Parts: sequence; C-alpha cells; structure tokens
Amino acid sequence: MTDSHGRVASVEADLSLLTRDRNTYQQCKAGKCGITGDEGGHLIASIFGGLGEKFNIVPMSGNLNKVVWKQMENTWTAALKEGKQVNVKIEPMYSGTGGRPESFNVLYSINGGRPVE
Repeated sequence: MTDSHGRVASVEADLSLLTRDRNTYQQCKAGKCGITGDEGGHLIASIFGGLGEKFNIVPMSGNLNKVVWKQMENTWTAALKEGKQVNVKIEPMYSGTGGRPESFNVLYSINGGRPVE
C-alpha cells in the first residue's frame, strides 16, 4: 500500500522461509534517497519471500538495518524454523513529503499469539 506521495505506507505478510533474489539496483537507489549512512532496507526481507522492488525497500539507517532489524528478523526466522506461523505488519512513518521514514511501526505475532510491537 502506498500513500498520496507514492511512498510505501504499509506492508503485511504471513512470512515463510522462501528466499527470493535481491535487487541490488533498487537497494542502492533507495539508500541514496536517504542520508549518509543509509541503506536500502527491505521491509519484508528476501529470506521471507519479500520482493526486491521499490514498494518493499526504503532508505533506513545502516545501523538499524544491520542490528535492530536483523535481530527482529532472527526472531522471526527462529519461529518459522520451529514450524510456527509469523504474521507481520510494518508501517514506515514519514515526516512531511520526504522519502525516508523517520521511524517504523512494526507489529507481529507468532502462532496467533499476542501481537508484539
């Protein structure tokens, strides 16, 4: 889903361990839309079947992408490897009309349990 400025407004998925090819062009392009140190980060990672297209990649801090986001993805991976279901909803939050989210609202549940923010 996109907003009136053509930016990603939200993504929602039931995750699976289905790796898709990365689109390094889109990742690089998204990273350059942000600030110094940004990367093009997948909202739904390619290891979960997330597409490497513009609607799934946004500029985000390299530190966020490689540390906090990765830890969250590791939690989801572990649950999937245990045969659990993982549902995720991610909303990039923007300030003004810029293309770089200033924060993210992430809500996920494992096996239909209580949602985690």
